[in-house]
Amino acid sequence: MPLPSPVLEAPFDQRIRHGAWATALVVVGSYVLQLVKGYPPFDWFALFDLPIVIGLAFGLYRKSRVAAVGIIFYFVAVGVLQFIRWHSLPIAPYIILAFFLGRAIPAVFRYHKTVSQPSSSSHAA
Repeated sequence: MPLPSPVLEAPFDQRIRHGAWATALVVVGSYVLQLVKGYPPFDWFALFDLPIVIGLAFGLYRKSRVAAVGIIFYFVAVGVLQFIRWHSLPIAPYIILAFFLGRAIPAVFRYHKTVSQPSSSSHAA
């Protein structure tokens, strides 16, 4: 498989990077806010989620389609569990994630689609 050119990565790279950073920072920030604010009560067991989130964010940063789909399943599962446990959802983190991941996840799939297509200018003399 040929290596992608830097020109090809440019339109997708920023969206993917921002989505990866938002994934990690929103989760870490919400844990810190939860620890400082005390609502809902901070559960130390929740820190086991951090390696999963960091791994998914790193996979998104590396343009992995599996990680992109995994992030969707992870945050839907977390939202369902939060709703079952607390009967409410923190709206602000989900709005932030929806904005950044709504741009990053499609960019990952478009990136792979663009990379897999042969370049039409390669055969021109």
